[in-house]
Amino acid sequence: MTLLEILIVVIIVAILAGVAMPNYARTVEKAKVQEAEGILTTIYQAQRIYRLDYDTFTTLALLDSNRYLTSPTSSNWSFTDSTAPTAATFQVKASRTGGAQYLRVDQTGQICKSAGYDTSVSNRPVCP
Repeated sequence: MTLLEILIVVIIVAILAGVAMPNYARTVEKAKVQEAEGILTTIYQAQRIYRLDYDTFTTLALLDSNRYLTSPTSSNWSFTDSTAPTAATFQVKASRTGGAQYLRVDQTGQICKSAGYDTSVSNRPVCP
């Protein structure tokens, strides 16, 4: 092979990598968002079951201690709730580790996203 042929191959590989990397990064981020959406859906279902039993919503800690839910853990997300132990409503927020983006679920079961998310990563509505 001549130097020119090697240079052409390197340029083609660089162009292909330049096209593939953004798609790869978006796919990885989409998978992380789907992980959080799945956990938030599980939390919503646990809250509904708890409410059927006690006619109220509760905190993540009480859901865990009463064995309705195992505390959600993720290396990509942290989960916080703003729910009183005996509340008529609940809200749980999944915050992105190392980022400002978040997802949130409430007693309606609707998952919404922070304004910073690209629509190609999450098509959820923006939180009010």
